[in-house]
Amino acid sequence: MGMRLGEIGLHPGQDELLLTLNPDEPTRVSALSDTLRVRPSTVSRMLTRLALSGLVERVEDARDARRTVVRITPAGTEMQCRIREVWQRVENEFQEMPSRDGAEQDLGRIEEILSTRLRRFR
Repeated sequence: MGMRLGEIGLHPGQDELLLTLNPDEPTRVSALSDTLRVRPSTVSRMLTRLALSGLVERVEDARDARRTVVRITPAGTEMQCRIREVWQRVENEFQEMPSRDGAEQDLGRIEEILSTRLRRFR
């Protein structure tokens, strides 16, 4: 999954964060932290990277000017579609893998797939 996300410019975890965001409703960092079950500081670091990529933006909370909320950008919404496609491709790849009956063949195929993917990154 990490390699597939890398192909679209994301790190593991950023996909889940982006899919958590609703284009119609800004979200507090603490709410994201609770949903993703990670520390708020971790969410903040991820948001900084995503903001630099133009996928999210931090804005003033309309209800409380002392707070900042996160809003997904149109580019972020497009990325949500790409993430879902990646998730589907990975799931399809797992479903296409041979059954356990041919365990030796399975290992050979897995090594071949990994070798091909890693070669691209090198």
